Amino acid sequence: MFLIVKELNIMKYFIFILIYFIPSLNFIILNKDMLVEWGFRNTGISKLYLYSREIEDIEPNTFESFENLIELDLNDNNLTYIRPNTFSSLRKLKFLYLHFNLLTSLDPSTFGSLINLNTLYLQNNSISFIHPKTFDNMTQLETLLLYNNKLSILDSNTFNALKSLSRLSLSDNLISNLYPNALFCLPALQWFEICQNPINL
Repeated sequence: MFLIVKELNIMKYFIFILIYFIPSLNFIILNKDMLVEWGFRNTGISKLYLYSREIEDIEPNTFESFENLIELDLNDNNLTYIRPNTFSSLRKLKFLYLHFNLLTSLDPSTFGSLINLNTLYLQNNSISFIHPKTFDNMTQLETLLLYNNKLSILDSNTFNALKSLSRLSLSDNLISNLYPNALFCLPALQWFEICQNPINL
């Protein structure tokens, strides 16, 4: 069973009760104000869609009660930065969609707790910097899409921990030099895209 919520009105109290007393409810689409407004506790929600909601910032502990979340869609918003530990409670998360935002950088605190993540969409942002340890705990990650960003340099250790990565896209960036050993650490890699970069061979 799934639920689509569009407006904060008198129905929110009725829906709030439904979430607690309908165990089959595991999919919910919310407007940007509702996540904090409602203060969910101990939900069994496994899919949360917050795409195209003009979200500019995510408050700390917003997802604290969504420990069972498997899929989180935040694409097509106005996020410029992900606060440290925003996803710290989402250890079961497998799919995270952050494409079509305004992100400019990634650091170790962004995804540090996402130890079971399988798919990460970061394409169509403005990312120009990725800290070498950003993906260090993501040993289960299989798909990483970073195309259409502003990356010019990638540290040779950026992908070291991604032993399960099978698809990597770096197309449409500003990469002029790619260290060969940056890819040697990816034993499962099957699909690699790097077209539309000013690479010097």
